[in-house]
Amino acid sequence: MAGIGEPGQRAGSALDLSAVRLSGDPLTSTPLNGGDDLVLMGRAEDVSAVLRAVADQPGTRALPAPAGEGREARERLGRWLQTHTGVTDTTRQQEVLTRVGLASDVGPRTRIEDLSLVSRARLRFAAVVLVGETAADVTHVVLDSPFADVPGHQRAGLRSILVRELRTSGLGAVLSTDSPVDALVLGARTIELDAEQVAQ
Repeated sequence: MAGIGEPGQRAGSALDLSAVRLSGDPLTSTPLNGGDDLVLMGRAEDVSAVLRAVADQPGTRALPAPAGEGREARERLGRWLQTHTGVTDTTRQQEVLTRVGLASDVGPRTRIEDLSLVSRARLRFAAVVLVGETAADVTHVVLDSPFADVPGHQRAGLRSILVRELRTSGLGAVLSTDSPVDALVLGARTIELDAEQVAQ
């Protein structure tokens, strides 16, 4: 049940989430195949807790949002990408940063604090690309609120980038959002959480 586009499904890529339980019931009894996306909606606390549990499952890789302020925001993009993807080749990092739409003067030596909110989202999608290229054991990336605080008119472009890179790599995503439009564009299965239970 892939979303938009024709995914290159990853071998042996079913993600079984039946071990993730809410009030004794599984999050879902239907496995996610490679290229399948699952969107979680509901109270932020409930959704974040479920995403953490999903990220503990084999075959997943959580890609956190880059820090917008504080000490972590002073980290360079290349270091952040290395930490979350294992890729140390700065030439490849630069290629991927450009591929996801960052300006040509933004590179591995740029600090995260120098990026706008939208550019930080693009950095996260660069990590999706690198995980797709290098982590054969990963079938699904876990993204907590990848479009958080991004205005609606700027979300469309970001959604397109995420869909393109997921489909190109054959990766699936388990992510959260507060927008039904995000789920619709991704073509994802959607689960609404309410009071630590699956509402639908």
